[in-house]
Amino acid sequence: MKNQKYQLVLAGSSLDYYRSLFLQSFIQHLNDIGLDEQQYFQFLEVSQAERIDWDGLPVMIWFGGESEPSADEVALLNRFLQESFYVFPIVDSLTRYPSLVPAVLRHLNGLQWEPNRVVADILKAFRLCREQRQAFISYRRMDSQNVAIQLFSALSLQGYKVFLDIASIDAGVDFQQVLWGRMSDVDLLIFLDSPNALSSEWVYKELLQAESLGLGVLQLVWVDHTRKLGTEFSTFIQLQHSDFAHCKADAQDSLTGEAIKTILSTAESARIRSIAIRRTRVIGDVVEQLPQGIASTIDPGGNIRLYRDDRALANVIPVVGVPDAALIQQAEIRALAEDVDLSKNLIIYDSLGVEPNYKKHLAWLNGRLELRTSESDSVENWLNDL
Repeated sequence: MKNQKYQLVLAGSSLDYYRSLFLQSFIQHLNDIGLDEQQYFQFLEVSQAERIDWDGLPVMIWFGGESEPSADEVALLNRFLQESFYVFPIVDSLTRYPSLVPAVLRHLNGLQWEPNRVVADILKAFRLCREQRQAFISYRRMDSQNVAIQLFSALSLQGYKVFLDIASIDAGVDFQQVLWGRMSDVDLLIFLDSPNALSSEWVYKELLQAESLGLGVLQLVWVDHTRKLGTEFSTFIQLQHSDFAHCKADAQDSLTGEAIKTILSTAESARIRSIAIRRTRVIGDVVEQLPQGIASTIDPGGNIRLYRDDRALANVIPVVGVPDAALIQQAEIRALAEDVDLSKNLIIYDSLGVEPNYKKHLAWLNGRLELRTSESDSVENWLNDL
């Protein structure tokens, strides 16, 4: 089997300025999700273009700047665009974006330099993160509704699909069932730990459910308030009076722009770690059910390759959250590109909290698609039939 690596090509006229900043942040995130950068990644520059594996999934990050890029850089950039591989244009200011990148990149959405956001997008391109960022805000209305609404807006502008009870649940539905269903599919719970938050029955239940799901938690601890026993598993930010616009930290106050920026950056890191932990948990469910005689290896993207006597048997594709038709289609396209039998591929997911009606929908899809899904703790029969 070919020992492929994820290849990240660094280019652009501002590369010398950004190189060490980017690599430090990127490698830290790889450590957070348990990937050894030396084992699984290659960081290449234009002078090493001959080492690019065009049959793999190379990704280019282009650091835009004032000076003109070299002819070799432009040629390699054009090759990436012609081959339809990911190119991420990074600039210091989006207001000057057209003047900082070559003309061939101006039709692409650029990214303003923010390490965690940039790294998260690249990990998504390598299929190491989910296509859609998702977050759940847990809070007590009487303490922190203004901040909750403020975070809902800020996260939405960052490309998150955000669950907030006053904005995300229709009237006349089973509140708890919808609540648990949405939690089962998010990447991160953001807990607004105001002084009276844990006196709310719903907040308390949401934290327990997050722990049951193995969901990452970002805990925003209010001014003059300390973390309670039982919340130690969270990533936390201790808020200060200066983080609030009016320095009061009461129900009517809101966070400053700088505080929001810090929260968004920390949330990105916590989200990536959460995805890695949840994927590891789903993988563990499968490995525990392997029958005698079947061996497994886990590739860098987290897929489980199954073997018997060194003969390839099947692939198991673990997903974080709940699979949908679009995800199944993407997995099918990748499997067909590898020229494998779709019936020997299986998508698995953690079903804890998934709404019963959605489980029926997945069963309906299984009756119509060759690439099927299964709850991660119920694959024993499928494994025994291999």
